[in-house]
Amino acid sequence: MISLDISAQGIEAIIAKLEPTEKQAKKAFKTTIGKMSRWLRVRAARSMAKELKLKNAAVRTRLKLMKIKFNSDGGFGGIWIGQNPIDLPYIDGGQQFKGGVRTTRGKYLKGAFMGPKPGQQAISLRGNAFKRTGRKRLPIEKQGHPVQDVIDKSLESDVMQWSAFERQFFKVLEHELKWQMR
Repeated sequence: MISLDISAQGIEAIIAKLEPTEKQAKKAFKTTIGKMSRWLRVRAARSMAKELKLKNAAVRTRLKLMKIKFNSDGGFGGIWIGQNPIDLPYIDGGQQFKGGVRTTRGKYLKGAFMGPKPGQQAISLRGNAFKRTGRKRLPIEKQGHPVQDVIDKSLESDVMQWSAFERQFFKVLEHELKWQMR
């Protein structure tokens, strides 16, 4: 888990400059945390999509905003990031061949087979590649592209540029305080 903390001195300086009421400050702070969670979600999606060489839509489905919470220490929000392997249709599709499945990027999954296309029977198997884990018809295992290492590397390097996050936080906080005080 990666954590970003904002200095209380910067927040106090903005509050001292604008002099809002306590109610206005709390409302502005809560709105700022929500906006910054969404801001961070966009930056994380862009970074991960770039690193994985995928479309943003494939990565965005793995990023969920967490509910904003407040306690005696302050408030916090967050992003949940799914790190399970990405299904084949999100990566690049696949084509069934005699000995397995070949993706459009050239990856070959020996012994795999494609599930039914959209509109055909089983919806949960739609367009995915599978591999039998035993000698019989079942059980089968969904094939995907492992992404956990790439996501960890991407988040630690690209997205978490602390100075950009902090600058944006103070900018949004000041804007929200002015909006609450109008």
